[in-house]
Amino acid sequence: MLDMKPQFHYNNTMRIYKKRPWSHEERTLLTQKYYFCKEKELAELFPDRSYNSCVKQAKYLRERGWVFKKP
Repeated sequence: MLDMKPQFHYNNTMRIYKKRPWSHEERTLLTQKYYFCKEKELAELFPDRSYNSCVKQAKYLRERGWVFKKP
C-alpha cells in the first residue's frame, strides 16, 4: 500500500502556443482592429496568438505611445 504512487491525469485541452516576437505588421493590424473586433474575431485575425496575448500586447503598445483607432 505504501509503495503505490498516485498517478495524476491532467486534461490538456489548451492549445500549445510557441513564443515568438510580434512583427510590426501584426502590431499595426492590432492597433487598427483592437477596438472594432470581439474576442472571436481577434482569434481569427491572429490564429497563432491567444486572446490574452493580444490584450497584453495592446497594453504594452499603449504604454509606449502607440495610437489605437477607436469607434
